[in-house]
Amino acid sequence: AMMSKSIPFVKAPPALDGSMPGDVGFDPLGISTTIVELNGDLKYVREAEIVHGRVAMLAAAGFIFPEIFKFREYSSRALEAQAQVPVEVWSQIFIGIAIAEGLRSQMIYKPDSVPGSHG
Repeated sequence: AMMSKSIPFVKAPPALDGSMPGDVGFDPLGISTTIVELNGDLKYVREAEIVHGRVAMLAAAGFIFPEIFKFREYSSRALEAQAQVPVEVWSQIFIGIAIAEGLRSQMIYKPDSVPGSHG
């Protein structure tokens, strides 16, 4: 069996064959193998990983931003401010996320799509 480029003393997962950008065989928990065995789409999972990373970066900025720029109508504490946002705003956020996820899933299931590349 071929050894992983990222962890030289571990066997490379069969699902990670180097065909995707940045793929160096790093999967110490074997998640990619499990996904493939369950007939899952590795490209979709890779896309989700990239999106979750981007959302985490926005969330980190969302905790810092209110401390720097004060808004009178909302608390500067992120968790308190979250409870102060009106239901109508949360509805718009939810609908926006649903539309974005729908468009993203249409893009990722195209045969020639590359995870994370939305041009």
